[in-house]
Amino acid sequence: MHVRFILALAVVTALTSCQANSTTTATPATHFRGVAYTFNTPKPIAGATISVAELPQFTTVTDANGYYDLSVEVTASSQKVTPFIVKADFHTIYLQTFTLHPGDPDLANVHFQTPDEGTFVLLSTLVGVGPKTTQCQVVTTVSDKAIQGLTYEQFRDHGAHGVSGVQASATPTLPKPIYFNANVVPDAKLTESSDDGGILWINVPDGEYTLSATHSTRKFAEVTVTCAPNRIVNANPPWGLHEIP
Repeated sequence: MHVRFILALAVVTALTSCQANSTTTATPATHFRGVAYTFNTPKPIAGATISVAELPQFTTVTDANGYYDLSVEVTASSQKVTPFIVKADFHTIYLQTFTLHPGDPDLANVHFQTPDEGTFVLLSTLVGVGPKTTQCQVVTTVSDKAIQGLTYEQFRDHGAHGVSGVQASATPTLPKPIYFNANVVPDAKLTESSDDGGILWINVPDGEYTLSATHSTRKFAEVTVTCAPNRIVNANPPWGLHEIP
């Protein structure tokens, strides 16, 4: 009886210790949630793989409606996180680079605006880059505060998301960007944004950049993007260069 009691006590102690260790070492996850959809259309992209460039062990797949929920656990005090999407017949797109800390709140409406390969070839040809370039290209949108907090369906049905009359720049300094016109076409003759809000920097050297936007009466959040060879970055709305309410 005495031996059985000692063994039982040892088992209980071991289980309690394991539970305590599990509790103290658990890392709260931050969830990225949003929808992957086709560039310039509301069509969702099902079956796409969403991953993190810096932490490839975290991955998920979009559902039939293009929705995804990516859980990311951060153990470092500060961690760069750049989500990206991969899907056959679509061009791989990277989002802006977020900085996460352990226990940070979840991020909603982190959408992927993703061109199919045909559209990518057309757009890259229009701006004189060519579809086989190995250099980084960066796209973002200066977006209206009215689209903040919308459901995807509301966001989709809102119409143009951009703010006209904005000039954008990057740090470290890059050449002046190309602005998209109201027909969602890159137009090198424009010197500021149209209602579309699209902005493009071509052939960007590798590295990390901070994008900023200037308007006579409105303020916009800065955005961090990370360039690497063969990378297309689209810091798209409602994130990207979004208006600060």
